[in-house]
Amino acid sequence: MGELTVDTAYPASWRAAAPPLLADEVWSTAMAGRIEGEQVWFSRGEAPGGGPEFGIGGFVVSDPGAYPLGNAGTLFADPDSPLAPEAARDGLTGLDKDALYPHLLLTYPGYATFPIGRGDAAEGLAAVVEWARERGLAAVALPYTEADSPLDRAARALGAREFDLGGDAYLDVPEDGFDGYLAALPSKRRTAVRAERRALRGHGVRVRVTERPDAALLDRMAGLRTANRRKYGLPADHRAELKRLETVAAALEGRTDLVVLDAEDGGPPIGFTLFVRDGDVWHALYTGADEDDPRAVGAYFESTYYTPVERAREAGVRRISYGLGADEAKRLRGCSAVPVRGSLLGLVPAAARVADRAADVWKEAAG
Repeated sequence: MGELTVDTAYPASWRAAAPPLLADEVWSTAMAGRIEGEQVWFSRGEAPGGGPEFGIGGFVVSDPGAYPLGNAGTLFADPDSPLAPEAARDGLTGLDKDALYPHLLLTYPGYATFPIGRGDAAEGLAAVVEWARERGLAAVALPYTEADSPLDRAARALGAREFDLGGDAYLDVPEDGFDGYLAALPSKRRTAVRAERRALRGHGVRVRVTERPDAALLDRMAGLRTANRRKYGLPADHRAELKRLETVAAALEGRTDLVVLDAEDGGPPIGFTLFVRDGDVWHALYTGADEDDPRAVGAYFESTYYTPVERAREAGVRRISYGLGADEAKRLRGCSAVPVRGSLLGLVPAAARVADRAADVWKEAAG
């Protein structure tokens, strides 16, 4: 496949490959700073028609305090991991997670780990791991890989330890839209959905879909996001959230759809969900609701599931992607899921010990 090429700016060869959204240059621009670390792109060989035979993106993460979902130490080896099983938290306490830094985190902003090109994943990954080893990195992590994919199998063949992270949820929109969606739900769930929607309408909440939020709406979205993050103990900075939303709106102009829940009395919106289009797929990106407003009960489900399903077909959307987490809530709303596995390979003895212990604790906790 040729020599490994490493770039710290988006490679021109990748543009020719026309990769999926999460590996695309426009996405990288829109999500700049979402994962804290030095961003790198690996390429090997040249495919017929352009692009690498094997390519994968990642970040060199050096800060143990980096955002948990973009930080292998916190994600896999910390009792405060956002994805660890509850029963694993005691066993993770006291692990020397600092032994995992600096590490190479192979993923894209948006939390998906996959290669581009049709080259051999095992050969390509082995070359990337060797690059990391030569540069003195402590570990290589593939945090969000489709379970049993060629890349996942390649990681395990290299000795990486595995961590089951649940499912990457998606909803295939029925041909007959919301009616078909509702009909596929169990009877009790259908009744609950109808009741949730009636309650919102009864509170004077109205729904609209727009592609271009104005400055006032972006500011309100940032406020809702900040309040939501504060509630769950995450860093909450209104200015940072507003800047992030403004960057996304500018970089992805023409590719976003925003579901907004407006108060009929003319007050500020009480909820929203922002989707990004990738062909015939909507990716749910950001959401927020005013949880101090009693009218907002059920707002999240309306803006994230019900209205999108209702409007998807007219927008040319056949699948809605919801990502990781809240598996049961997504299943109850009709989602299916692709199993996702994380892998962690220690390149030095101390990191390997942490990876082994953390993986054993996760496995024991899962039963």
